[in-house]
Formats: sequence, C-alpha cells, structure tokens
Amino acid sequence: MNNTNNTQKLFLKNFNFSKNQHLKEKKTYKKGIIYLIVFLSVFLNIKTFANIIPNRGSSSEFCKASTPKEGYYNKNFEDHRSNKTEFTKNNELLPIIKLGFEYTNTENLRLHHQIAISFQATNSFDYEKGYDAESFIDNETDIYWKFKDDHRKYVITGVQEISDDLEVPLEITMGYSGQVDLMVDKIQNISREIYIKDKLTGVSYNIKNGKINLTLDKGICSNRFVLAFRESTSNTLKLENNTLINETTIYADNQNKNIVISKNQEITIQKIELFNILGKKTSLWNITEQKNSYKLAIKNQIPKGLYIIKMYSNKGTLSKKVVIE
Repeated sequence: MNNTNNTQKLFLKNFNFSKNQHLKEKKTYKKGIIYLIVFLSVFLNIKTFANIIPNRGSSSEFCKASTPKEGYYNKNFEDHRSNKTEFTKNNELLPIIKLGFEYTNTENLRLHHQIAISFQATNSFDYEKGYDAESFIDNETDIYWKFKDDHRKYVITGVQEISDDLEVPLEITMGYSGQVDLMVDKIQNISREIYIKDKLTGVSYNIKNGKINLTLDKGICSNRFVLAFRESTSNTLKLENNTLINETTIYADNQNKNIVISKNQEITIQKIELFNILGKKTSLWNITEQKNSYKLAIKNQIPKGLYIIKMYSNKGTLSKKVVIE
C-alpha cells in the first residue's frame, strides 16, 4: 500500500514538473515569436506586425521603442538610389568617341567597323589595362589606333584628356585601291569640334559635321591620319586662303621624269618632298639656290600612281597632288 502511495506521489511530481516545463517552453516559444515579429517590424518597417503583438508590459514598450521613425528606410533607399545615380553619372561623364569605318569588300558587301576612344587625365599613349583593347583580327581593310613604338593595333584605347594639341594617331590598312568612309558613330560628353587630320596633305576634316570620304591606295597608311580637336592652321595653309596657290605652279613632267615648279621672286623655297599616297616619303630636294623655276629629277624608280608634293617656303607649306606615270 505504501509502495502504491509512493508511486502515485512520484507520478504526480513528474507530471507537475513536465507541465511546468511545457508551460515554460510555451512561454519561451511565445517570446521567440514576439521577438521574431519585432525584428521583422524593424527590418521591413511593416506596422501591421507591430499591431498584433500583445500589450504585455515591457514587451509592448520594447516594440514601441524599437519601431523606426516613419520614412527612415525610405530615406535610406533614396540615399542608396542617389549614390547609384551618382555612380552611373560619373561613368557617363567620361568623354568617349566611337568612330565608324565603312568600305566595300571584294564580294561587293558594304561593311562597317567601329573603334572607340576615351579621354582621362590619368591615361596616356602607353598601354593601360582596363582602357585599351587590342585587335586580334587581321582584316585586309581596316582601321585602328596605332601608337609609336607599340606593335599592337587597338580597337579601344584610353588616352590623356582632350586639348588643342592632342593628336591621336590612326592607321588604315587598305586591301584595295579605292574609297573608304569615316564617320562618328557616337559622341559622349564632348562639345567641341572633332577633326580627322591628313598629315600628308595638310587637310583637316570636321568629322562632326558628317562622314568623310577618302581615296586611298592599297597598302598601310601609317603616320598619316590623326584624330584631333583643332584644325590645321599653323604650318599648313588652307588652299582657299592660300596666296601660294596663285603664285606657284607645280606639276609632274612624266615624259622627262621631272617635278616642275614655278614661283615668283617673293617666295623662298627651303625644300621639296615627295610622298606616295600611303604617306611614305620617296624623294627629298633641299633647295639652296632661289630661282623662278625648278626641274627636279625623279631619280628613284617609283611605281605609277598618285603622289603628294609638299613645298616648304617662307610663305608657308603647300601640298599638291600629282600623278606620276
């Protein structure tokens, strides 16, 4: 009998202990739910979660004190969006030019190639990782950026900031003798005029006004064309404003293999240079005696074709195209 009573007392004690533990766990569980809801309310700023929390003394006060002020997260979002917009704007502020190059291939298809350039004070003509991209495709006819003492052909390059004196060298490879077109595909954050300069003829083309057409011979045009931001005015005179054109006559005497030049006495010639259409110098005459006319013998055996004669004088530099047969 005593054993039975002891067993019953032990059973009741265990039952009460289990019940108390269950109640504690239940209470802890409820508190866990409450803290979870509070966290969600703070993180997501959802007021409905705060309203369902029971008003039980310190718990409700905790929720009230922890609820962020209205517009707090909206402000954070606006700040984040503002920072993102500022980052995008800074990227877009980088001055960029995309040049288009068009030609007709041997299959009579009109092809369009594109090269790009950006301008930043910290860059230069040297290779800069992240700003320069080399072309690994050897097209018979193509255009690319080509820098001195650098064998690479760049389709994308980053150079120093824009200035009046900046001239970025271009190289054109021709797989045929004929015409090609150059144009601006895109301009970003550049308001000034953009020129393609022909260093051989001294002509500057304002490419911002529209596409330009060039007639070139088969081969590689090196050290001839540059991208610039100021028109040639110092050493090379415009023909329409050039007094030399009215006072000087230049032509090729193909029968006697001479370059013939006539001028008036006011013009003093220093030297005469002959270039092929690719920009390679083929002949040079240093003038030591001033005369009214000259017959300059073409000593070298040069191929037939179009050539450029450059005359350097006290009145400026004059370029003249001649055909040598």
